[in-house]
Amino acid sequence: DTAIFRGTGVNAPDTVTRAQAAARFKRLWAIYDYAIAEEYRFLPGVDPNTLKPDGSVRGYFPYEVIKPATDSTERASAKVWVYESFDFNEDGKIVYAQVYSDMASAYRLLAE
Repeated sequence: DTAIFRGTGVNAPDTVTRAQAAARFKRLWAIYDYAIAEEYRFLPGVDPNTLKPDGSVRGYFPYEVIKPATDSTERASAKVWVYESFDFNEDGKIVYAQVYSDMASAYRLLAE
């Protein structure tokens, strides 16, 4: 519940709370479906200062963002590569997350 997300989009805040992220995800999930387009690719993370493994995890994989068909529109989708990183506490809970992708372009494309 105390996890912090880094805002990585244009004009995004530096810090996004879990509650703020959940509210945004809820709005997006009402419009789009998401699927992992390929197998997850997780990599061990390193401390940016020491460059030594620190227990964090990085992931790199493509999402398929899907706008479902309606009575008047066909199903549409866009493939977007996503890079994520997660830092954990001693209990294995995520305390910090950041996501880099071009989801905004996928949403624009699917809105056309």
